[in-house]
Amino acid sequence: MAIREDEVAAAAMGINTVTTKLLAFAIGASFSGFAAPITARAFGLVSPDSFLFVVSITVLVMVVLGGMGNITGVIVGAIAIYFVLNKRPGFAAEQRRVARKRGRLGFINKTNGDWPGLAEEARRLQFLLYGLIPGRMMLLRPQGLFPSRVREQELKHDAVVEEETVAEQVPAK
Repeated sequence: MAIREDEVAAAAMGINTVTTKLLAFAIGASFSGFAAPITARAFGLVSPDSFLFVVSITVLVMVVLGGMGNITGVIVGAIAIYFVLNKRPGFAAEQRRVARKRGRLGFINKTNGDWPGLAEEARRLQFLLYGLIPGRMMLLRPQGLFPSRVREQELKHDAVVEEETVAEQVPAK
């Protein structure tokens, strides 16, 4: 944490920054190395097509929703996003039922038209959620649902410093 905040101050306190950065990189690489065979076993094949951009965005949304710096918050954010995007009770079945019932009105794509149908449009709404969730979280609760105590203090400190800076810039009358 000291290296993240101020590398020069951390070095002055006696922390070997090069060794610590290399250790952090090695720990991350080893976790990836352990996860690769598990992923290969689960999917049967590992290829670049297995790791799409939407996977990265999903992980980012989970972390922002739960709260950066708090493992419990990230786990809760991951569970919430999983259920919102994948386990909406009866949502997919309801889409198909409405699409079949209203098929004559163009809710399903029976021809080679440009519109993909209601079910496909509803699936595309998840990308709207990927934008709305982090946007709302950053505006309404930037620390996440379960903020880290340290991160919360950093945000409060930054807000106080910013208010003091603005107050100093306003000339007294």
